Amino acid sequence: MKKAGSSVLQIVMIVTGIFAISLLPSIINEVWQILSGFFSIANLVYVNPISGVERELFPFFWNAYEYSLIVFFSALFLSLLIAIVVLFFYFLIGKPFQLVIDSISFVFSSLPDIFIIVGSQLLVVWMFKKTGVFLFDFVALGEDRAYLLPILCLSLLPTMYFIKTLIVLMNEEFDKQYVELARSKGLSYFRILIIHVFRNTIVSLAYHGKNVMALMLSNLLILEYLFNMLGVTTFLFSYNTPTLFAVTSILLFIPLYLFLKMIQRTANSITGNEVDL
Repeated sequence: MKKAGSSVLQIVMIVTGIFAISLLPSIINEVWQILSGFFSIANLVYVNPISGVERELFPFFWNAYEYSLIVFFSALFLSLLIAIVVLFFYFLIGKPFQLVIDSISFVFSSLPDIFIIVGSQLLVVWMFKKTGVFLFDFVALGEDRAYLLPILCLSLLPTMYFIKTLIVLMNEEFDKQYVELARSKGLSYFRILIIHVFRNTIVSLAYHGKNVMALMLSNLLILEYLFNMLGVTTFLFSYNTPTLFAVTSILLFIPLYLFLKMIQRTANSITGNEVDL
C-alpha cells in the first residue's frame, strides 16, 4: 500500500514537472514582453476591444490617470473631513445625535456598494424629472466628465468606516487614565477631546489607512464602470495586456504609496510616536 502511494506521488510530481517545463517558454516570453515594453514605454499602444482601433498609450493615458486620481483623493479627503466634523458633534452634543449617527452608519454600512451607486444615479434622474433641476452629471459622456456624484458615491462608505472607527478609538481613549487625570486637573471636556483624545487616535486611525484605500480601490472599479468613466481601471481590465497592466498598476501604486508615507510622517510629527504603515 505504501509502495502504491509512493508510485502515485512520483507520477504526480513527474506530470507536474512536465507541465512546468511546457509552460516555461510562455512565461519567459511574457516576462520578456513586459520588460521590453518598459524599455520602450513611450511607444506603448493599446487596442480598444470594441472598435479594434490601436492608439498610442501616451499622452492619452494621462487624462484617464488624472481623472481617477482626482475622484479617488477628493473622495478620500471628503470622507475624512465629514467624519471628523460628525465625530465632534457626536461627542459634544450627546445621546440624541449619537443615536441618529449610529443608525445612519449601520444602514449605509449594510448596503452593497453597487446599490449606493445605482441608487444615487436614479435619485438624480428622479429629481430632474420632478423639479426640472439638473443638479450634476450622473454619468460621463465622451469629453464631458462627471465629478461630483462619483466623488460623493465613492466617499460614502469610507465616511461610515471612518466614523465607526473613530468612535470606537475615541471611546477607548476616554477610558484611559490620562483622561481621568486631565479631568481631575480641571481641564474642559472640549480641550480633552481636541488636544488629547483626538490627537492620540490619529496614530490608530493611520493604521486603518491601507484598509480604507483598498476598499476605495475596489469601489473605484465598480464606480468607473457604472458611471462610464474612462479611468485607470479601464486600462487595467478592458484594454488589458501584461505590459499595460504592469505599467498602469505601477503608476497607480506610486501616488498611493507616497500618500501613505505622508500620513506616516504626519502622524509621527503630531504624536512623537513611531508609526509604521
